[in-house]
Amino acid sequence: MSNNKIDEVNNPPWYESEGGVKCIEITRHMNSNLGHVIRYVWRAGKKGEGVEFAIKDLNKAMVYLKDEIQRLQDNEAKNKKVEEVKQEQAKATSDSSTLVELMEILDKIISTCPLR
Repeated sequence: MSNNKIDEVNNPPWYESEGGVKCIEITRHMNSNLGHVIRYVWRAGKKGEGVEFAIKDLNKAMVYLKDEIQRLQDNEAKNKKVEEVKQEQAKATSDSSTLVELMEILDKIISTCPLR
């Protein structure tokens, strides 16, 4: 029995490059979605025999890429809503200050009015 068994957990060969760089050395600096995209593209055609395995990995990469695009779009929409609410609050505060100033002016006018 040979001792050349592949360590699929700690050192899978489909996650190494020709130069010895490991995929995890790159993907550990990314968010989960982008890490999965790189991981599946990296190993496409290296794990399993035949083009169907490469296509399967590339399709998996697309799932994570689409999810990342959706996440970014959702965050952008949420950020726009937050900014709109902040602007509305600032306007309401400004309108409120203007109303207070107007009431103070009216109070001064009324207090100086001889009919009082």
